[in-house]
Amino acid sequence: LRLRIDGALARCRELAGQAALVGGEAMARFQDAAHLEALGLVQLCCERLQSLPERIEQRRPLLESGGGVLLSAEDLQRRLRQEETALRGEDAGPLRLERQRLVEQLRRNLEAAEQGMDEREARLVALSTRLEQIDGGLRHLRRQVDRQWPSSQATDAAMAEALRPLDAALDQIERLLDEGSR
Repeated sequence: LRLRIDGALARCRELAGQAALVGGEAMARFQDAAHLEALGLVQLCCERLQSLPERIEQRRPLLESGGGVLLSAEDLQRRLRQEETALRGEDAGPLRLERQRLVEQLRRNLEAAEQGMDEREARLVALSTRLEQIDGGLRHLRRQVDRQWPSSQATDAAMAEALRPLDAALDQIERLLDEGSR
């Protein structure tokens, strides 16, 4: 377990380093005052990513706790049914996308519970999944920074769209790390 947590932390530190490079590149390429808001959003996201290793280290006891406590397949099945019903009634838009992600995560959690996975393993799987999403999101953000700036035709909407998956993965990691503090 400790080796897996250490591996996740190492991966997180690597991603934090990449985030620092992307943030620096955005700052260096930025030239148009009209895109100050987009630059601020990029910098904020990169700062969140850079602080993630420390946050995970602080919550390490949570990641190490829960050994032997099996995930409840019944509770997950009930929650999955509720969210699937809510998803069917949801209009297209950002809330529908978030609910779809939740349904997919609940399905993965249910599968893990049916395989006898305990809470620690489930947390580490969820953390590793989100870190890989961040990796892909950072690559996409770097391409957007390269493509968008220094062009005066760059759009804040394109940059916000590039940041959306990163912010979603970071929010999910925060929820994962905060779940044991209540």
